[in-house]
Amino acid sequence: MIKWAVSLAKHSSIARKTLEDARFRTTVFACESLFINLAYAAFNGFLGISNHSFWFITLFVYYSILAIMRFYAVTYEFKKKPGRTEHSVMRFCGLWVCFLAVVLSGMVCLNVSLGRNDAKHTIVMITIATYTFYKTTMAIVNIIKVRKKHSPLLTTLRNINCVDATVSMLALEHSMISTFMTAGESRFMFIMDVSTGAVAFLIVLALGISMSVAGGILPKHFLDCLYSQPKNSPSPVVTPEYH
Repeated sequence: MIKWAVSLAKHSSIARKTLEDARFRTTVFACESLFINLAYAAFNGFLGISNHSFWFITLFVYYSILAIMRFYAVTYEFKKKPGRTEHSVMRFCGLWVCFLAVVLSGMVCLNVSLGRNDAKHTIVMITIATYTFYKTTMAIVNIIKVRKKHSPLLTTLRNINCVDATVSMLALEHSMISTFMTAGESRFMFIMDVSTGAVAFLIVLALGISMSVAGGILPKHFLDCLYSQPKNSPSPVVTPEYH
């Protein structure tokens, strides 16, 4: 049965390329993450509007931007345009990840200052936990798969998955604290919100900076001027040594 399915799939150019090309296969699977990302962003948007929660509205914006980055990276593999390279895709996504780190810090600061910790419904908690488990698992799998492949595009998709998993874990931690902690444990909630928010911010910011630098955030001619020796500069004088 499996051999028959593989032989049938090879008659399609896309299916054959998916089976034989690991890079293309990873990009195709990223499309699945894109659709799940969009659905989860819509889920957070619905919760934010229905519950008048700034936290879920901000998560809606956050996951929407992640979906845009995924779409930008995936479309490069399927439709290459002149002047658009893997490094430019990495640079574009890296700058957006840095922006998301700033947004994340604002989310955490606003949440701590307002101190709003509304209990979440059981279905909401299960959905958040399922998404977090899925994204964390996929991030670990992608780290293992991509570590030996020197591809800026695959590295970009891997880092986007890591950003997604990091924020999902922060959202799960926030929801669990809001649901299960009592009012007498406000100090513990404050410490947890600040510490986990700071760790998530540093992880996202580090990923964004690394992607921006690896993607070539500085223009090439600027780097050439920075590291090359001026043409009119005098050559160093070498003093002969006498023995």
